Amino acid sequence: MKNVDPRALGRRLCERRLKRGHTQDSLAVAVGMKQQGVDNIEKGKVRRPRLIREIAAELGTSQEWLLWADGPEDVDDLEIAEIVELLRSATPSRRRAVARLLRHQPGTTRRRIA
Repeated sequence: MKNVDPRALGRRLCERRLKRGHTQDSLAVAVGMKQQGVDNIEKGKVRRPRLIREIAAELGTSQEWLLWADGPEDVDDLEIAEIVELLRSATPSRRRAVARLLRHQPGTTRRRIA
């Protein structure tokens, strides 16, 4: 596995978070972590975030781009099957966090995903 430069990861995460209109707190809520965790990543204190897949999905980018600046920066088009699988594997508290986030996003529909 490639080495991760934690400072570069933090800069890319912060850049992408701001570009997507998230605060540290709103990103943390969206992925089911604490604001301090997002802050620690952005400050370069974390080499490999535990929720990197969820963070990347929320920011509409790839894990590879966040970790190493490899691959596409923009990957907004998740297949519905991927979304369903992510939700099925999530803890109940993370599912609730996703539901809260979706309720507060303009333009989202309230369609139940089985």
